[in-house]
Amino acid sequence: MGNYINVDMKALGSAEAALLAYSLTRKKYVDEMKQMVENAGAAWEGDDTSAFKLKWNAMSASDGVFTLTDESIDNYVSLLSAAHSKYKEAQQESVEQASKISGW
Repeated sequence: MGNYINVDMKALGSAEAALLAYSLTRKKYVDEMKQMVENAGAAWEGDDTSAFKLKWNAMSASDGVFTLTDESIDNYVSLLSAAHSKYKEAQQESVEQASKISGW
């Protein structure tokens, strides 16, 4: 037999939870920054304001850095969640098969 995959289920679950918490915190801060930019625009006018808002809006666009980063983090959370579920499932199946062989 010799070869097997050793997975620390607790660590995998902790990584998933930590990344999800990071994602939620990050989204909260981005929302706060968006609000600050909107509020600053009320008191700040001119070419600089327009140029700044243009760049800011580009970062929030569907192909912007905020959106793409959120998508990447969300995809990684989904990947960790799927891996955690699959390993948990495989672990349970392994225990069930072993109990059938040994007559538990």
